[in-house]
Amino acid sequence: MNDKHIAEYLIEELINNKNTSIKTKAVKIVEQKSNFKNKDIVINLNPLAWRSLIDRDDKLLDKSTNILDYYLKKQSLNISGLENQYTEALKWIKTEKWEIKIENLTLGNGEIYVKLNKSCLINSVIRDAIKLNEFYGKRTDGGNFFIKINEDTESSLTTTRLRLLKNTCENVLKALGYAIEENAEHKLFLTTKSQGKIENGFDRCLCGVVKNPVSNAKETGLSYSQYLEQKIKLVREANDSRPVDEIEDQQLEMIAQAVITFEFMSVKPSHPCFIKVDSDADKAGTCNRGGTFVLYNLARITKILNKFQYEVDSGKYPELWDIDKVDLHLLDSEEEWNLIYNYIYDYPFILKRIIEIEANGHCKIHPQLLSAFLLNLCQKFSNYYRRCRILTDGRSQLLQEMMRRIYLLKALQIVFTNALEILNITPISRM
Repeated sequence: MNDKHIAEYLIEELINNKNTSIKTKAVKIVEQKSNFKNKDIVINLNPLAWRSLIDRDDKLLDKSTNILDYYLKKQSLNISGLENQYTEALKWIKTEKWEIKIENLTLGNGEIYVKLNKSCLINSVIRDAIKLNEFYGKRTDGGNFFIKINEDTESSLTTTRLRLLKNTCENVLKALGYAIEENAEHKLFLTTKSQGKIENGFDRCLCGVVKNPVSNAKETGLSYSQYLEQKIKLVREANDSRPVDEIEDQQLEMIAQAVITFEFMSVKPSHPCFIKVDSDADKAGTCNRGGTFVLYNLARITKILNKFQYEVDSGKYPELWDIDKVDLHLLDSEEEWNLIYNYIYDYPFILKRIIEIEANGHCKIHPQLLSAFLLNLCQKFSNYYRRCRILTDGRSQLLQEMMRRIYLLKALQIVFTNALEILNITPISRM
């Protein structure tokens, strides 16, 4: 598995700094669309966009006309003219021995468009996900961390949100190789109160309360168990828009818990979130968005993979080919590349972005990134599912394509399952 996103390697190369983040306006990861076919990464040439990434004592940036000029001057090369700078910089960058290869760089209007070698990335990413399975996205090189919450005695739902934030962030930290221990180097105190003393060594993380949408005030009258019962009822009644077929009460409760988790975790921790009251709009939302939507799409993938195995056992399909015999690099349609590049490849780096440790040692958390990641992935997979047939009639000329797509679905299943584990959500095999 790659230690860093290719965009991070590019940033590090351009500014000669090994401690960078892609949370910057200097470089943008592009989601594939028809008008972005040759743009996987966009580099901003304006030196001002790079200022926050470069040491303040480094005056060379102020003397550079663009980031390529700065990069070349760092190599003791003084080359004038953007075209000449681009040509020379391209030579240097293409010599790098990164696992993910760069296919080409082209100049745009104040930007450089980076096109990656799709075959290289697709082969690497799918194999990594399949090989690592439940360990995909996990690391072993973290430090130590401790998170504490200040429970809200007035609001059961606000306390529930604080616990969800704590548990999710701890799961992310464990996945990144951190040990959770009280005498940790990094300590975070989750609280809804902006004032008041906190223990020495802790950073205060101010969190929003759970509000009632009618009163716009903190919800204090509804307990978590009562709210959960409301959600279970809504999930049961939502059959009209998305059938819940023969699901036991325990599974209904698991779905309802997932719905609440996404409601509370899809908002920035510092912002308040609102309960969804019993209404027709909420019935539709409970069924078509959030936790239900994510569980439904994972169940859909699982159903396809189970159907494939059933057809293998019945003799209609051959056994799944060895991955080395499958032309994975041909998973290069616009929809497939989007799923692989923006979701399977990016999943490990999403986890890294959730926990932000600043240069001064202070910590910030962004757990809403994982919820957004899963919801966007569901939308993209739904589009792909509607347009592409996964299981074929078994004719030999279609087997190669089917085997490729089965491996794609297996990799997506791994990403879904691992991400839901971070959120303490149990997948539902059939919905």
